[in-house]
Formats: sequence, structure tokens, C-alpha cells
Amino acid sequence: MASKVSPNIEEAHEIARSVVVAQSNLLIKELLRTKGYKGAANKQQIEEQLHDAIDSENLTYDDLTAWMEETEGWGNEHVYLYKVPDHRVDLLADPEKVKARLEKERRGYLWQADRSLEFPEARKLTAVYHDGEELMFVWHEGAGYRRRAIEKDFEEDDQDGEHYFYEAYRRIVQRDVTRVIVRRGLLAVFLPGDNAPATHAECRAELCDDIKTIVPFTAWEIYSMGEAIKTLDTASMRPSLAATLRAPKTRLRAKGGGYVDFGSETDSSYAAVDELREVRAAVRRSKFSGGNAQFTLTLPPLEGAHSPPSTKERTAKVHLYSDYDRIRFTSRLTRADVWWILRKIPKRRRP
Repeated sequence: MASKVSPNIEEAHEIARSVVVAQSNLLIKELLRTKGYKGAANKQQIEEQLHDAIDSENLTYDDLTAWMEETEGWGNEHVYLYKVPDHRVDLLADPEKVKARLEKERRGYLWQADRSLEFPEARKLTAVYHDGEELMFVWHEGAGYRRRAIEKDFEEDDQDGEHYFYEAYRRIVQRDVTRVIVRRGLLAVFLPGDNAPATHAECRAELCDDIKTIVPFTAWEIYSMGEAIKTLDTASMRPSLAATLRAPKTRLRAKGGGYVDFGSETDSSYAAVDELREVRAAVRRSKFSGGNAQFTLTLPPLEGAHSPPSTKERTAKVHLYSDYDRIRFTSRLTRADVWWILRKIPKRRRP
């Protein structure tokens, strides 16, 4: 009699098919390295190793859900930073008070909920977590795209002698993850990267409405990205930071109208070009506000990395926009990467 497959193994395969493969190859390969798997050169080989690791129980359901918490939805996103009012800090730092508020609203089922594998058509609040240091609200929403499956292409002749070529696409279903996270005096809103900026104000209002009795954040002060741009741009001029902080593109807006653009034709900082550096040194920061900028940061090694990644793999481009005080990440990152970058962004009030 054939043995039954453990429900946890089946669930692990489902996570691998529907969620894990949508993540960065670098991050998945690092997960596999921790289980002794190496050498995968493409997504297909990575998927094969994933399923083999699950079948052999080297990679468990718990391993995958813990890994997802650190990787799913992190990096390719928009971020807004708010200052938590002083009178709210201690309240939000107390897990029991947050739990009691949810239970009073008959939403206690959200508290420390099991990892949801739902793909709801509309964005849905699926969990509220608190570990004593961080309060996190999580929403999920189904999303999908097509990926070419060349191995499934074929040709055929019909009964009339016409020859046809068929190109195959695999339907990939993934989830958009939206988060609102409070860490003491800082609240961060994380919106999926595919969300158009024009929809962000409405989206943030809807998120706030879901959790307004606990964190009515749209009424709170938002940190100025215009001020952050000026501070980081000035820091990028320091030779001592050239290896870890670069500013390939910066736009400074004159308070009297108009703007000045500084830009490099490479990924290096424009400050590496002597002529541009001289011009920028003549700019009086107090006469300008930050408009928008792109910064490249060299990231620390992956936590628990089993092999040293290349410099190219461990850099992140971060875009800051003074309009609406928005931060934009454009690459897949880990939770630790994202918070490391956010700690580097100056928290300044609007002038």
C-alpha cells in the first residue's frame, strides 16, 4: 500500500509553487544552501532543488513559512514614514493593550494568526503580530502574471495543411503583501511595488480605516523626504563614504522656482566627476529643497549567508521623492535589508 504524503509536506510544496518561486533567485539559493543544496543555475533547477529538499524533509513547512516572513513582499515596494505621537508610543509597544483592542472589536482572530496562504481578490487584513519590539499589520491580495514556458512550445499541421506555431506561457499566481509596521516612535507603510503612486493616498486612507482605532496614522506627521535627500546627497560627497553610499542622480529644487540636476552617466556617484563635484560644492543647501534622488547603498552580508555574495548582488537602489514624501525600492530584498536601509534615511520634519 502506498504511503500517504504528510499534509505538511503537501503544504510545503504548495508554498514552493505559489509563493517561494516568485522571490529573488539569490534569496532562494541562499535558503537552499542552508540545507546543503548548491549549483542551481536557473529558476527551473532551483524549483527542482526546492521540491527535492521538501520531499526529503530537509526543508520543512516551518522552514518555508519562517523564510517567507523574512522575504515575501520585501524590497519591491513603496514606503512612507510617519512619526508616532509621543502619547501613543507606550500604548503601541504593549502587546496586551493591542490584543485587547482587537478583541473588543471582535477581531481577535487576527492576533498572532497563523501564516495565511490566501490569495484574496481584494486586499484583506489577514494578521496582526506583536513581538514586544514591533507591531505589524499584514494585508494580502491576489496578483498574477505570465511567464514564458519555452519547453511547452510546439508546432503542428492542421487538417487543411496549415502549419501553426504555439508559444506557451505558465500562469504564475502570487500575492501582493502590504504592511504597516510600528517600531517605537516610527511607523512605516509598505505598499507593493506594482501600486501606481497616484493611488497611494487613497490606499493609505483605506489601510488607516482598517486599523484606525489602534493607529490612525494618516493624521500623524510624515517625515520629509526632501530633507532626507539633501542630507544624503551631502553625505555622498564625502570620500570616506564613496564605497557604501553613491548618488548617481539628484535633483535639487530652488525655493524661488526651478531646479538643478546632477547626474552621472554610470552607476557611480556624480561626485566622482570633478567638474560636477565643484559645481555641487557651490550650491548652498539652505537655498534649495530636495526634489528627487537615486542613491545606491552597499548592503551588509546576508544574515547567516553560507557564501559571500558579489558586490553587485548586495547593493540596493533607493529612490526618494519629495512629492508625497515617498521612498521607492526596486529590487527584492530581505526584511533585514529593508530596515537597515530605513535606518540610514534621515528622519527630518518638513521645514
